[in-house]
Amino acid sequence: MKSLKLLKNNIILVVIIITTMVPYIAASQEQSKSKSAQQLSYEDIKNQKIAFFTQELQLTSKEAEKFWPVYNEYWKAMDNARLQTMKSLKALNVALKSDEEKTDSEINALTEDYLNKRKVEDGLASQFYIDAKKVVPIKKAAKVFQAEENFRIMLIRQLRHKK
Repeated sequence: MKSLKLLKNNIILVVIIITTMVPYIAASQEQSKSKSAQQLSYEDIKNQKIAFFTQELQLTSKEAEKFWPVYNEYWKAMDNARLQTMKSLKALNVALKSDEEKTDSEINALTEDYLNKRKVEDGLASQFYIDAKKVVPIKKAAKVFQAEENFRIMLIRQLRHKK
């Protein structure tokens, strides 16, 4: 009888502890979820992109094995080219907003530099298409550019929704 009463008291104590802790646990989990929702890591985005492209392009495992090294090389080069383009654009913007009067030849040189950097990006895309056609069918190689845009739009919507 005593052991039954002791068991009953222990059960009541556990229930009380659990009921008092549930709101704290729920709040902690909610805070953790909202923090992670706001901060998509580069790895998360990369993993989403791999899954998205594989589905959009309907890559077989053999195609994916050959495609991803080519695409990753292109993406690394494109990332670097975009960084250079943005630096060039920033230099042009600074010159245009500057209190110091810039000469037409200085502005022209900055603009030409920016446009040349944009041409580098276009050249990388063209070279990627040539390389991609060697490892996947032409339609899939062409769909990469569409998939990139669709992924970008999806990511923007996802980030807006999480805010």
